[in-house]
Amino acid sequence: MEGSVGEVKNFNPNKRIADELVLDILLKHRNAVYKAHFGRKPSDEQVEKQILTDNQRILNQVAAIRDVISSQEMMIDIVARPTIEENCLARWRKKYKTEKEQRENPFEKEDNDLTELMEWREFLGLCMGALKKADLTPSLDDDFKITKTNPKGEEEHHLTKNFYEIRTDLAESYNSIYRLMIRNKIVTSGLEEDEELTYKEQEELFIERFREA
Repeated sequence: MEGSVGEVKNFNPNKRIADELVLDILLKHRNAVYKAHFGRKPSDEQVEKQILTDNQRILNQVAAIRDVISSQEMMIDIVARPTIEENCLARWRKKYKTEKEQRENPFEKEDNDLTELMEWREFLGLCMGALKKADLTPSLDDDFKITKTNPKGEEEHHLTKNFYEIRTDLAESYNSIYRLMIRNKIVTSGLEEDEELTYKEQEELFIERFREA
C-alpha cells in the first residue's frame, strides 16, 4: 500500500479480514435491533413501510429478537472470546509466574473479563431458551406476543411485556459485551487514524455501500 513518495505502508491482510469480520457482525446486530424496534430492515424503508401491516410488523419484531441474540453470540464466539481469553491468560501468567503459584491459583477460578464475557454468553443461552419455551408451551404467560380478535372478527397481534423486557435486557448485554471488546482493544486494534480508515469511518463507508447495493 503506497503512501507519499518514497514511503511504503505495511499492509496486513489478516488484520483487514478481522476488521471486516467485526464490522459485518456489528452491522448484522444493528439491522436486527432496528427490526426489533420497527419490524423492518433499515434498507428499503419506504417500500416496506407501504406494504407492512401491523400484524406483519409485530411478527417481524418478535422474530428479530432471535437475530439479536444470534448476532451477540457471534460477537462473543467469533470475535471477542479468543482475544479476551488470551489477554486474561497473559495477565494471569504475569501475576502468577511459577508453576506452584499457578497450581494454587488456577486460571479457571479467576474473576476476570473472560468470566464476565461467559456470563453474558450464558445469559444469551437463557434468552434463546425463553424464545423456544414460548413457542412450545400453550401458556400465554411466557409469550412475546398475543393474538386477540377485534370487534370486526379480525385477528390482531400485540407485543407483551416479555418482549419489551427481553429487548431491554439484550440492549444491556450488547453494551456490556461491546465494553469488554473496547477494554481488550478488539474494536480498535491495529487501526491508526493517520494511516488507515478509523473504525467509525469503515463503518460509515460500509453502511453507505450497503444502502446503495
